[in-house]
Amino acid sequence: NKPLSLKLAVLIRSKNFLSACMQLVNMAYKTLIIVNPFSNFYQFLHFLKELSFPHEVVYSKGPKHPYFLAKENAKDYDMLVAVGGDGTVNEVGSGILDSQEDKILGIIPAGRENNIARSLGIPFNYEEACRRLLGEKVTRIDVGKANDKYFFGNAGVGFTAEIVKYYNRIRFLKRIVPNTVDFSIWAAFVSYR
Repeated sequence: NKPLSLKLAVLIRSKNFLSACMQLVNMAYKTLIIVNPFSNFYQFLHFLKELSFPHEVVYSKGPKHPYFLAKENAKDYDMLVAVGGDGTVNEVGSGILDSQEDKILGIIPAGRENNIARSLGIPFNYEEACRRLLGEKVTRIDVGKANDKYFFGNAGVGFTAEIVKYYNRIRFLKRIVPNTVDFSIWAAFVSYR
């Protein structure tokens, strides 16, 4: 059994962004960009239009869809980029791993917390995050697995898992209710036994 890991694109050291883009074109990574349409991705897509490299953009249609998009398409692409938050990154990464393909996972943080991107040092600025994707250096990261599910960053049990359970039930309200995380913590506290 080999250790679970994924490749992760690492920041290019180039000072010139245009030369970084040319490096990607020269490397000719065929890239699939999987976007969570509920994330803050508009600035990234506007920025992406200015770049010319081989890529396709697909939008997830709901929970678990990024997983299936990644798993089904990993054989056809060199790099799969998750544009969204921790859930999108986890699903795309899990799909790559379950495909048994050795592919690159790219991350463009566009979620609420972006803890995975933060822990990996990925900048929240789209231009800087793209520089990382365009880099030649790839780093392997450790990935955990529990109950046949992968996790990329944190895992929790007990009260922490209860908070996540409540958050997953009400996350669609985050456009209406600004403090869905706070509400999830409160709901878990009141109901936890």
